[in-house]
Amino acid sequence: MTDGYFTVSGLLKVMSELYDVVAITDHNVVTVPHPLQLQGLPEDFLILKGVEVTFPQLHIICIEPSVFNMGVVGLIRSAEVSYIAHPSFSFLTPEMCLEICEKEGLDGVEVYNSDFVNFEDTVGLSENYNLYAGDDLHIHSQLGTSWIEMNVDSITKEEVLEKLKSGDFEVFRKEMETLKY
Repeated sequence: MTDGYFTVSGLLKVMSELYDVVAITDHNVVTVPHPLQLQGLPEDFLILKGVEVTFPQLHIICIEPSVFNMGVVGLIRSAEVSYIAHPSFSFLTPEMCLEICEKEGLDGVEVYNSDFVNFEDTVGLSENYNLYAGDDLHIHSQLGTSWIEMNVDSITKEEVLEKLKSGDFEVFRKEMETLKY
């Protein structure tokens, strides 16, 4: 909502048709849907809370943070899973990502998203850190362009978070359709 064209309820309706699980990671705001925004969604659709912490030259995705009143560092460190978002947008090299992940205890680095894609020179990253994909939704054509697939016994928060943290998933990306104005 901070830089896109979606309402929470509209986004969740569309996302529930594409995915079984979604993490809402708005910029610098933990978005927790109101119960009215959840009406009409499948009962087994899992919504993870999160935030995209935005620094001038670094964005960090935090999924399921537990501390909200201890500043940015507390928020990042309390997250169940944390990743560097769109490193190519931030002009980060794989070496820089490794250093940041190691220093800050982050779980991985985004390799695909809908706009800033193909962090291609991942030498050294995949051996040490998880590489994830995710829609970085700002406009409708970005829906369903990058995603993660994982095998789970049941769609529970605990099992999904465990797989996200361990890297037990595959990443996918499809080309966006050209926008026509």
